[in-house]
Amino acid sequence: MEIDLHSLITKISHVLEILTNFHVLALFIINTTRSPKRALDSNASYSFTGRVYRLIELLAGLITPIAKK
Repeated sequence: MEIDLHSLITKISHVLEILTNFHVLALFIINTTRSPKRALDSNASYSFTGRVYRLIELLAGLITPIAKK
């Protein structure tokens, strides 16, 4: 099995481009919307909205609440 270096680099480039686009979209969503405080403050279990918002925060690179300030 021969590895074609050009096609491998092209595939990696496309994957990185897609991840970068998701990151930019997540940053846009986080910066233009309010965080659902009630959904995120409950310690028992996150609501669906809280879980989706937390996933978007992780895509945006916001891991700690301090990074949002």
